Amino acid sequence: MKVVLGQLARAHIQAMILVCTGLLLAFAPDLYLFMLARAFLWPWTVLFVLFGLISIGLKRWWPASAAVVALLLTWMAQTTGRTSITTANGNVCLRVAQMNLYQYNDRHAAALQAALDTHADLISLQEVDSVWAQVFLHGIAARYPYHRIEPQHDCYGIAVFSKLPMQGIDLLHLGPRPAITAVVNTAEGPVRFLAVHATSPGSYNEFRDRQKQLAWLADLVSAAKMPTVVLGDLNTASWDDVFKQLCTKGDLHEGGGAPLATWPATVGLPLTPLDHVLVTPQLGVASTRSFPIPGSDHRGLVADITAPLP
Repeated sequence: MKVVLGQLARAHIQAMILVCTGLLLAFAPDLYLFMLARAFLWPWTVLFVLFGLISIGLKRWWPASAAVVALLLTWMAQTTGRTSITTANGNVCLRVAQMNLYQYNDRHAAALQAALDTHADLISLQEVDSVWAQVFLHGIAARYPYHRIEPQHDCYGIAVFSKLPMQGIDLLHLGPRPAITAVVNTAEGPVRFLAVHATSPGSYNEFRDRQKQLAWLADLVSAAKMPTVVLGDLNTASWDDVFKQLCTKGDLHEGGGAPLATWPATVGLPLTPLDHVLVTPQLGVASTRSFPIPGSDHRGLVADITAPLP
């Protein structure tokens, strides 16, 4: 009898832990430690599924039921309040590519070829130091004659290469981090873009910096009155509160289907979507796909941006 009661008590404790974990992942405020845990909702979901299946196999019904509840809570956290997917019908006016190169990556030729293979009209690059700047200047400037490069040695250098003429190109600063903005003239009219690399929230102070940067980014987008594309390594998952606030205030939308995991690519299976392509309502996204960047810890993104038919 004592053995049975002990097993039942352990089952109840495990069930309680599972449900509490699911509740925290779904409803905890966007504070630093909770944000770190919530960044990996997809791995948490897999863990809950595995725990539930093991519990069913062992006929431990309390933990199995709790795993289902936790699974539903993490699913809800990923979908509740998410910005609507924009897939507006229209002509593709711009193909953009987003690439975090990883500053210490020495596979220069392969990464350069990956950029060319996107056949993008505009390529946004992050973690650009002086070496990467020279690699891309020598490697693709003939095909992408319009560019702006801001190399740095703190992993926050940034560059943009475009086949299309860029007007009003400007270097902005979101706090300590540079960003590039300009207007490109597409066949369907002018489109503004913002290429961004937000601070990685590796510490509490960096987390606060990222929150401020994304708030400033929302202000920049909302102040513009023309079609806008935001692309870059935003260092936030699609379900973070700060990401939802960025999309709400900036009237931005993800496109091309569900978010695509891009980091950490070094494990072979990225676990969270940190890189994004966002558009304002005047534009749509016909498709988005990810692709490997040789030597980088991120996967890249390619998106076809559409303008609505007249």
